[in-house]
Amino acid sequence: MSRICGFRGHDCLKIGVGMMTRGEVALIVSQKGLAEGIISSVYFTSVILLIIVSSISTPLILKFLYSKDRKTSGDTPGKAAA
Repeated sequence: MSRICGFRGHDCLKIGVGMMTRGEVALIVSQKGLAEGIISSVYFTSVILLIIVSSISTPLILKFLYSKDRKTSGDTPGKAAA
């Protein structure tokens, strides 16, 4: 989707990783499925684990991606542009 909007390369990756944490949506949908008997409690547990892992890993991955960009552009925090 980000390519359709004109983003390229590394920026598409950042957008995709940033959208990875959608835990509240997955939690609501899985709760409704559990309540209606569509999914079993085994799958509900897997969804909860997925939400926890993605919620923890997304900021870490984004920090890595943005620090990688900073290193390649030569920008350092605290330095004013001339």
